[in-house]
Amino acid sequence: LRDSRLRYLRTKLVCRDNMDLLFCGGDGCDKVFCLDCGIDDDKFGMCTVTGCSKQYCKDCQKKETIYFWYCDGCHVTWCDECNYSKGGPYPNMCFGKGGCYASKCQSCLDEEGECYVACDVCDDTWCPDCDPGVETIEHRGKYNLQCCPVCEETLPTNQKVQLWLSEQKEEYFF
Repeated sequence: LRDSRLRYLRTKLVCRDNMDLLFCGGDGCDKVFCLDCGIDDDKFGMCTVTGCSKQYCKDCQKKETIYFWYCDGCHVTWCDECNYSKGGPYPNMCFGKGGCYASKCQSCLDEEGECYVACDVCDDTWCPDCDPGVETIEHRGKYNLQCCPVCEETLPTNQKVQLWLSEQKEEYFF
């Protein structure tokens, strides 16, 4: 308790409400946030996984390249380390063209019987509500390619697809 009081006295208080304080864990950072700002993703990020205590202000997140992943289903936030650890949640985010940016962890998707879809050509991902119609295209009975409608129109001339096929020892998709 004494260390946290000393730290509080040495820091600049970012918010006026000082009932519940959150301290940035960034190296040499002295920012302190109230609980209301602590739950604002634009100001602060913290891992809510049991046993993890990582919490960083936005500046320190950028400086140390730390990302926090939020699940819209179970309302848990994971830091990169907890996310990619063995048995991590592996969040899916709807960030494709026209997507809603909703994210859900694999546990919530399994529980709800949902699956996000992805295009192998543009690497965009969509939730079931925003799926533009991603289809599996079979190539000569050997390869399956998940493809969104926009990329499907450009397959014969798409350089990324042609490069991938050349790596598979195929000359052209069609």
